[in-house]
Order: sequence, then structure tokens, then C-alpha cells
Amino acid sequence: MNNVVGSYFVPLFFICGAGALWFLAYRFISAKKAEFRNFGIGLALYGMAFAIWAVVVLTKPADLGPLTTVGAVPFMSAHIFFLLAATNKLKAANKSLILAGGLAYLVVLFVLRTFVYPSDPSFSSKGLFYFHTQPPIIALYIIAFAATLLPAITTVSQLIKDKRLRSISQIGFTAAAVGGIVLVTSYDDNLQTLNGYIMGVTYIVLLTAFARKKIA
Repeated sequence: MNNVVGSYFVPLFFICGAGALWFLAYRFISAKKAEFRNFGIGLALYGMAFAIWAVVVLTKPADLGPLTTVGAVPFMSAHIFFLLAATNKLKAANKSLILAGGLAYLVVLFVLRTFVYPSDPSFSSKGLFYFHTQPPIIALYIIAFAATLLPAITTVSQLIKDKRLRSISQIGFTAAAVGGIVLVTSYDDNLQTLNGYIMGVTYIVLLTAFARKKIA
């Protein structure tokens, strides 16, 4: 079972995750409202990060750090677009101030994560991939999720006309966000395996819902 998890489940998780995120991104980017488009771009950048990390788990380079850091660039950049989606209705001056603050925060987070409190990615005995993010950076990541992604999910979900799709969007993307937090913070094989299955089911539900109905 351990070899199955490491050899098949982990690469499949990141590859399928990238594909699911890109499909969902396409659905949102194709919609008319700016909130949808910005949210979709954020999802596409998440998908790019997942694709890069898929290369990491497939190739297992001697030094996992550089390529993992490359994946962190689109992952963090996505939060700017989530912030754009969440603040689209604000006055221009307020929006500019919030975006400037958000961009500065993410730049500082990247510098701290890369140079001051560097991650030490590795594989567990079961072959699961761990970012080994240090506690100060974990706290900053959680703040970024809470301040950008979660408000964006609420904003775009409320704009979806179909009531059922609106509920699935709110619940599904929130569950995926929580799963993402677990992905970068937990070092327990059993929890990460369970989290991977839950995220997989969540993506299937979201894909099924958004493939069948238009966002707006």
C-alpha cells in the first residue's frame, strides 16, 4: 500500500488537481463578470502550481527546493486575483490601497518563505510529498487564504444565478481551500492521505456541477 500511495496516488493527485483547476478556471474566465474572470485566473495559477509540483513528484530531483519554489510563484500570485475578485465592487481608491497592501504582503511572504524561513520539501516513507513549511510561514499562508481566497469564494458564489450551483460553489471551493491549508501545513501521512481523497472527491463534485450548468 505504501508503494501504491507514493508511486501512483501522489502524482495522480497533483496531475488531476491541475486539470480540474484549469477546467474550472476556464468556466469562470469564460463568464462575463470581472469577479468571475479574476477568480478564474486565480484558479488557473493554482493549476499551474499543481502542474509544477506534479513534475517534482514525478521526477524527484536531488534538490526538491528550487522547483518547489518555482511552483510557489504562481501559487502566491493567484491570491492577487482572488483579492481582485473579492474587492471588485469597492471604490477605486480603497481597492487600490487594498491591492497594494496585498501585493506587498505576498512579496514579503515569498521572501520570508524562500530566504528567511526556507521550506525543506521532502518525501515521507510512504512517498507522500511534504513542503515542510516552517511555522511562521504557515501562519502567514493561513492569513493569505483567509484574506483573499475565502472572501473571493463568497463573492463569486453569491453572483451565481443558479441556486444549487451557488451552494455547491460556496461549499465545494471552501472545502478545497481548507484542504489546501492542510496540504501545506500537515506532516501526518494518514491525514494527508485522507485529505487527498477528500480534495479529490470535492474536485469531482465541482467539475460535475460546473460542467453541467453555466455560471451566469
